[in-house]
This record gives sequence, C-alpha cells and structure tokens, in this order.
Amino acid sequence: MSNNAELKSFAREVLDTFGKIVASAKNASQAANRMRDSLEQYIGGGDELEIRMYNRQNTIRNGCMQLCREPAIARIVHHGRTYYICRGDASVVDNVCGLVSYYAPVGRLAELEMGEGGLSDRAILRPQEVANGWDSIDTEIQSIKFSTMTIRSLRALLEGVRQFRRLRQNCSCVFLRK
Repeated sequence: MSNNAELKSFAREVLDTFGKIVASAKNASQAANRMRDSLEQYIGGGDELEIRMYNRQNTIRNGCMQLCREPAIARIVHHGRTYYICRGDASVVDNVCGLVSYYAPVGRLAELEMGEGGLSDRAILRPQEVANGWDSIDTEIQSIKFSTMTIRSLRALLEGVRQFRRLRQNCSCVFLRK
C-alpha cells in the first residue's frame, strides 16, 4: 500500500465493506424484530424455550445495532486472507466480508506484532457515518512492506480522486495557480 492507487483501493474496499456490514446488520435486525414480535404473542405461557428464543432475538437485535453504529474496528491480512474485526457478535449477520468478533481466535490476531503468526497488514479503523455513507477517521495502517501511516479520512481520499476525475472529464485542460 505504498503508492496512491493502492491507498485508494484500500479506502474504497474498507468503506464498501462498512456499507455491506451495516446493510446485513439492518436486515438481520429487522428479521429479529419480526421474530421477537411474533414470540411476544406466545410468551404468555412462560415456556422456557419461548423465553430463551425471545432473549436470543433481543441479543441479535442488540448486536445488529452495535454493528450499525460501528461496523468494524480493524482490518487485518493474515496469511493472505482479509478479515474485518468488530467489537460485537459477528455471528448475528451472515458471513459478510470475513467479519469476525475480536473475541474470536481470528479476531485476536489483530493484537500480534507485524509479521508474527502470518500477520502482514493491519489497519485500525475509526468508522463514522457521514451524510454520503461511511468514513474512517485517522485510520492507522501498518504493514510488513512499509512504515506505519495515518490517513485522516478515507472518504476525503476517495472524494479527492473523484473530484479530480470530474475536472478532467469536464475540461479540456485545467490550470492551477498557487
């Protein structure tokens, strides 16, 4: 990720993944709400299984709400495979983009030193929902290939590229003055 094109590709992947995680979490939350609502009608009898199912739906809904607020806190590459690490329970959503909880064994790999145990890349993500989607602020990127760097805003990195492309498409030439 030492060149600009790689950074832009990284930024696009991260922000797209945030969107996929949130979309999946919203779908799972809606399904859990429907199931919980239907269980409320039958819980009157106090059946232990019904109560456990009701509580599980609440747990799923709460996990989904956490993912909607904070889709992932880290991105790691371990033995060539990319994982996104979340604080909550990743099992509440379908297997989205290698999402795992930091409680899971794979999630704990984010704590290793670069190069240790096959860890080749790590990004500490600070997701923020913004008007036009998602952003990650002050993203710290570490790799065995280059020194650590911080990107203030992944969204700004991508929007800068888009604005430049738009200028190039709309004008035959662009003059910049200092």
